[in-house]
Amino acid sequence: MRRTFKYRSGTRPFPALDMTVQSPTTEAKLKIQFRVDTGADITVVPRTVIERLGITVEGEVLIADYDNRVKHYDIHLLDLLLGRVRFKNVEVIPSESESALIGLDVLDQLKVTLDGRKRLLSVE
Repeated sequence: MRRTFKYRSGTRPFPALDMTVQSPTTEAKLKIQFRVDTGADITVVPRTVIERLGITVEGEVLIADYDNRVKHYDIHLLDLLLGRVRFKNVEVIPSESESALIGLDVLDQLKVTLDGRKRLLSVE
């Protein structure tokens, strides 16, 4: 399966994927946009989405941000769907903003090609 996505338009264009987030224990799901972040080790989902889907805390992880500030984050498990591809029980951390980031934990399972000149993102 190969899918191609156009970068988001505007003054700060970025590659992004529209994906469905689903609770692994219920049928609850939402479609949201994830920014592709090759510098993120773990996927980040807005806390509002996690709460809306009723996803519980499964554990805790210690993460250093880009400034090497270390912080404890709750871990939540959810399923991500990209077309017919399902990523089961993905460990995610919550974001206080409405931004979602798809990290290397998921990206490393795909072949991702960024064409900056054409502003296209291809996923296989």
